[in-house]
Amino acid sequence: MRVTGFYNHTPLIEFLSKGSHIANLTGEKLSEYQVSRAVTESLRTLDLSLTSYSLAPCWDEELPYYGLFIEKGDVEHGALGPTLTNLLDQKLKLENTEYASKRDSQRLGPVRLELLPDGTWARWDRQRLARQGGSMEQYKHPCLIADPKFRDSLTDAITGQ
Repeated sequence: MRVTGFYNHTPLIEFLSKGSHIANLTGEKLSEYQVSRAVTESLRTLDLSLTSYSLAPCWDEELPYYGLFIEKGDVEHGALGPTLTNLLDQKLKLENTEYASKRDSQRLGPVRLELLPDGTWARWDRQRLARQGGSMEQYKHPCLIADPKFRDSLTDAITGQ
């Protein structure tokens, strides 16, 4: 939550996210709000839109990093993917000083593009909704997935199982 102003003496509060929407590989504590804002600004700068995306921590013994998981069809031009991840990395540094510190000290690698076959996110969302229950009208695709093993869990959505 963040206080954005006052009405008379009553604080006006903006809800940012629940505590469970935080990813942390090296102490950066990246929030879904920060990710959503950084991605939105990056897409606007590049005049690009994505079907869906999620940013997720990826453990790597040499240098852990965050992966931007998007579908291949969303970046038809090969050079656009690296441009997007570079810009997103810069925006995340501005959004989160701890992220910037971990990147600058090389304890955390830059955002990497993780391309998925087209249709993966629709299958993944259906599978997730089936596990969690609820209706599609109530469902919200996560912009940030905190699980460092997320990349390994995508097999069923990719294969259509």
